[in-house]
Amino acid sequence: MITASEYYEDIKQFSPLSSGDPMLDALLRGGFVPGPVYFLYGPKKMLTSILMKTAVNSLKKNDEEQSSHLIAYIDGENRFDPYLISKLAVSTHLNPSSVLKHIIVSRIFTWDQMVEVLYEKLSTINENKLNLVLVDGITSMFEKTSQSDSSLRKGRSDNYVSQNSLNSKAFQDLKMMFLGLNKIIERFNPIIILTGPLHSKSENRLAGGHILSHFSGIIAGIHENLRYIDYSLDQHPFLPNRKERFWSSPLSRQSPQKKIAFSKNIHNLTLDKYLVKFNKSDK
Repeated sequence: MITASEYYEDIKQFSPLSSGDPMLDALLRGGFVPGPVYFLYGPKKMLTSILMKTAVNSLKKNDEEQSSHLIAYIDGENRFDPYLISKLAVSTHLNPSSVLKHIIVSRIFTWDQMVEVLYEKLSTINENKLNLVLVDGITSMFEKTSQSDSSLRKGRSDNYVSQNSLNSKAFQDLKMMFLGLNKIIERFNPIIILTGPLHSKSENRLAGGHILSHFSGIIAGIHENLRYIDYSLDQHPFLPNRKERFWSSPLSRQSPQKKIAFSKNIHNLTLDKYLVKFNKSDK
């Protein structure tokens, strides 16, 4: 065991890897470092964008370092976009083909596939180094699996394990995923970034519960609102919880076609009418 100050000095030696999101980087003191497991929650589109930007940023190295660099992208949201990766690579003066060759992608369609990949397949990578592990939507199917467990238990005796028990299949599967990731940590010590949703019936509880919170060393959230985006640091080994607010125009987050159609009709409106019109347009 080590003290908190020793742990801090240990991870401070690494140069932070930028997420490509200035507000998130500011919250994390520069970005991601090996050691703690990161968990991010928030809008799916923003989280996927952050993961892909992080992947590209991790390849901004000299040729020797880049040649042995490997990224594992576990796509539980089916949002991985090689075209966006290529576009990001060009914007950072990297070769798109070279960047894509350094990323191994596993597309996930079921909960059992997520368990299998993280518990078994990931640890069988026959490489000398795995630098970055990105898991998009690790708990996106957790609630659905938990509800299926509950339905199966209703027809069984009262002696059967209760719905809230940590022995349910969903929680056992989650433990298996973390065992698999721990093998990767022991073998490669990569930067690990997980994303997932909040529980559908809570504004602050993660889908995955305390097991996920305990496994994750650092938890940060993105909360998108009409006029601003809040970034929150909810858990960190040595930094206090805090929030940063980024003010943005809702119009700036619309698609170009929507901007044009929307902007034609916003003149001479009261604020109330403007907000009503925007809400309708956003739907």
